[in-house]
Amino acid sequence: MRVFTNPRNEEGYGSVDFTEDTSIVSSQFKKLVLSVKELLAPPLVEELIKEEQLRSNRPWRPKIKTLEQQAETERQRAEIERQRAEKLALRLLEID
Repeated sequence: MRVFTNPRNEEGYGSVDFTEDTSIVSSQFKKLVLSVKELLAPPLVEELIKEEQLRSNRPWRPKIKTLEQQAETERQRAEIERQRAEKLALRLLEID
């Protein structure tokens, strides 16, 4: 792969050749490193999105499960309290 650079050069463009096994580091974005293979056969955007979603969702799965269990326990406790309050209200009505 040949990359042409520096269009303001009086002698024209400069060029650098890269083989398939090398990587290109961006001069503007130092953290952007792409292999020649990635440039010639880029991954599908959909696959990248799926990978990122899986990676970002993983740490939350156990916490979500715990929160769901806590919510269910709280629902059950609230139902028991509602039934208890109903019974108490009925007893009070029977006394009157």
